[in-house]
Amino acid sequence: PLAGQVPKTCRPPQGYATCRSSVLLKWLPPASSLADFPILYYRISWRPGGSQVLAFRAQIEVGVGDCVKYVEATDAKGNIRMVAQPEREFTIAGLVSDVPYEFRV
Repeated sequence: PLAGQVPKTCRPPQGYATCRSSVLLKWLPPASSLADFPILYYRISWRPGGSQVLAFRAQIEVGVGDCVKYVEATDAKGNIRMVAQPEREFTIAGLVSDVPYEFRV
C-alpha cells in the first residue's frame, strides 16, 4: 500500500487440520471497489492460541495466485470451464501437534 493507506482486513480465517502438523486456512477476501488498489499478497500470521502475551511473530506473505482454488463449472450451454472459488485458501505446515493456534490474515 501507499504511504498513509491502510489495507482492508479480511474476516478471521477458518482452520481445518490436514495432518498433525499442518492446517488448511480458508478466508474471504475483503470487499473492494474499483477505487481500491488490487490485493497483491496476503500476510498470514499465527501464534499459540489464547496467548495474550505472545505476539503474532510467525508470518508468511503469500501471493494472491497461490491462494486461489479453481473448480470446474458448467454454464447454461453445457460448456465446462474453470472458475475461481470466492474463498481463498493456503496450507500452513510445520506446526507443533497438540498445540492450539490462532491465525489472522
